[in-house]
Amino acid sequence: MELAPLLLTPHYPLSECQKIAGRQREQTMSQGIEFNRMMLDMRAMQMDAMAAPKSTSAVPEMAGSSFSDLLGQAVNKVNDTQQASTQLANAFEIGKSGVDLTDVMISSQKASVSFQALTQVRNKLVQAYQDIMQMPV
Repeated sequence: MELAPLLLTPHYPLSECQKIAGRQREQTMSQGIEFNRMMLDMRAMQMDAMAAPKSTSAVPEMAGSSFSDLLGQAVNKVNDTQQASTQLANAFEIGKSGVDLTDVMISSQKASVSFQALTQVRNKLVQAYQDIMQMPV
């Protein structure tokens, strides 16, 4: 408790030190009560979770989809985004009505960000492959 440093300082009278110590005790007790209440709530939630029936629908099933399929779909989505961006830019360049410069720029940035994200995923995959291949057997 922080009562000892307060007692050693000459500018605090004894009654003030006792008041401060009392407030600290009250605060510590209220924190202890709050902690106990929180622990009881957590235990109640844990019991509710353990008593609830396990549902298999919470885990999404990837029937027949492999990692290569998912990666191929991601590459195709990035390609589609880039093609849509190119088409929008071409439509703006020829002066097609209804095509705004802000839409072109947003589309271009979306294509750029998606390509950069795909590149980072590829780099991580290559690094993971290299790490695995360099592991001693």
